Amino acid sequence: MSDFDLSQLPPPSLLEALSFEEILARKKAKLLELAPDLADTLDLESEPVTKLLEVSSYDELLIRQRVNDVLRAHILAFAVGADLDQLASFYHITRLDGEDDESFRRRIQLGIRSWTPGSMEFYRDRAMGFGTKVRDAFSEAPVSGVVRVSILPQGESDPELIEDVSQFLTRKDTRLLGDTVEVVEATLIPITVHADIYTRPDAPPGIISTLKTSFPPIFEESRGLGWNLAKSWIDAKLHAPGVKRVDIKTPADNIVVPNNACVILENLTLIDKGSEW
Repeated sequence: MSDFDLSQLPPPSLLEALSFEEILARKKAKLLELAPDLADTLDLESEPVTKLLEVSSYDELLIRQRVNDVLRAHILAFAVGADLDQLASFYHITRLDGEDDESFRRRIQLGIRSWTPGSMEFYRDRAMGFGTKVRDAFSEAPVSGVVRVSILPQGESDPELIEDVSQFLTRKDTRLLGDTVEVVEATLIPITVHADIYTRPDAPPGIISTLKTSFPPIFEESRGLGWNLAKSWIDAKLHAPGVKRVDIKTPADNIVVPNNACVILENLTLIDKGSEW
């Protein structure tokens, strides 16, 4: 299931775009305003006063960059490492063992939205917080009083994980009183990608083999609950340098995936159709 992409937000106005040259030019202009007779001197890189201005400008750049770094450390979209841990602690969220920054950042977003006990986001947050073996989760209410949580494991099917998450979410100290919680494994939709690859005359040797090796991990990293597979996405990922044209045979159309399901790459066939101008 897709979450709000923080990278799509405009850059915070507090973060400055810094330039050593702009800082130096401003300092030179101010000095010339106070001492116009130094104009010829400042044109010479070797002059001590010019060197002093450069050192001063570089020091200012470092200080202002440090201010930017401090601001970034307090913004969810930019914080990393221990700074991200500190931000999460404000919301009583802790990093799981082995959890990377991006997964942790995603859980922090979810945790903020799940403050209302018994909400669908509440149960999804609890499922995602069970451990790093849970890749994604989706919760829904098929009927009143019933919560169904679909779990997407890391890698292949994992019935043991589903049972463990079920026991966790149905505990009295986890579920809301009156809710019946069902935990199921997300539906996996096997996908076959079959494409003809036309290369440029100057294509690097072994480009088809390279694509066969590089495409599966890209697909694996991108897929998730409710992630729709567009033919244009496949085309873009197969358009490596040296590829002239990609003719996708399968899938025939875009694959629309419900929020409780996820695509999985079952077979990849790339046919080398030779070069064309």
